[in-house]
Amino acid sequence: MNNDAFEQIARQLPPSILLKHKTSPLALEALLLGVGGLLESAPISPEVDQYRERLKEEFTFLSHKYHLSPLSPGTIRMLRLRPSAFPHRRLAYLAALYYRSDNLPGELLRTSSLAHLEQLLTVTPTDYWQRHYHWGSETDAQLGTIGRATVESIAINVVIPLQYYLTQERDLLGLSLAKDSLMSAHDLPAERNSVVKRFVNEGLRPRSAYDSQALLQLYGSYCEPRRCWLCPVGRTLLQSYGAMSLPPSIGEQQDQ
Repeated sequence: MNNDAFEQIARQLPPSILLKHKTSPLALEALLLGVGGLLESAPISPEVDQYRERLKEEFTFLSHKYHLSPLSPGTIRMLRLRPSAFPHRRLAYLAALYYRSDNLPGELLRTSSLAHLEQLLTVTPTDYWQRHYHWGSETDAQLGTIGRATVESIAINVVIPLQYYLTQERDLLGLSLAKDSLMSAHDLPAERNSVVKRFVNEGLRPRSAYDSQALLQLYGSYCEPRRCWLCPVGRTLLQSYGAMSLPPSIGEQQDQ
């Protein structure tokens, strides 16, 4: 839901700025929550307000130093979000990643296995965010770190695309990069979501994330826009349902 908002935060806060403050959890949280526009809200309690005021003071200083501006109110949305997806704690978790890692972007690009990635991403945020999803709402039990499914999703949607891009750039520059040191979608389990489930129900069972990504691509390119007759899978299904006459596929048109 907040993909666009998080992208705006990333554009304002490049890794170079965050890495300069990686030894200070307070500065990292102030930068991320401040640019996200999440340091402004009504008074809650002396304890919460004291912690938030420290972050606001830190952000005021850093925003002048780096010419940063918070997102407009309402850019980050909270409606219909599960507590685990609340942006406050997600940004605090990212701050913890930068604090615990020597060079987070570099380590993500160098990781070669899911086990290594899980070890890299298994961190706990600061004390306040171990018991809060957002300002003032304290939980009874200590909150955990991210789960295995989230690590797999980050591998598929972040690490592998970044590594692929880096490989292409180095190839263009004539630099070598050991392909066996990179993560592969072939080695990751297939994704489990509503789109993949539709294909599974039709007898297409993906063996790895490589296959499930292909199914997601097919769905976005052919199923959603209802271009079934241009897709080999779609044509097979339509014919099995008794569709007598179908428009020619792209390949058939070229043959004619």
